[in-house]
Amino acid sequence: MFWSKAAGLTGVFFSLISVKLIIKYGKLTIVRYAMIGMVLSFIFTFSSTNLYMSAGLSVLYTASLSVCIPAVISLIGEYGGRDRAAAVSLYSFLLVAGASLGPIIAGIFSFHEILFLFSVFYSIAVLFTIRK
Repeated sequence: MFWSKAAGLTGVFFSLISVKLIIKYGKLTIVRYAMIGMVLSFIFTFSSTNLYMSAGLSVLYTASLSVCIPAVISLIGEYGGRDRAAAVSLYSFLLVAGASLGPIIAGIFSFHEILFLFSVFYSIAVLFTIRK
């Protein structure tokens, strides 16, 4: 299981090309598709029993997250206006708070319950990125 998680770290290298993707496709599009990538990785991991497939899906999740975070920060800076520094600080606080609560939540819920909850949360977030 450790090597499966370690394989997922290779997705972090996608953060190096996130700026090029944001410039080419736009911030909101990148956020939307990155969250869709995260939802797909959760859903397929939920239904997978193969360790190698789980490792590959871990790469997809990490890559999607690595591209999504810079795009979200860029959107916050764009829409934050004069208060963009406070908005980025609040976003950073929430990100670190969520990372700190992760081990506590992992102790309460099962792995499959967490995958399901994250799938629901990210699916709702994708719906908020769709313009009418």
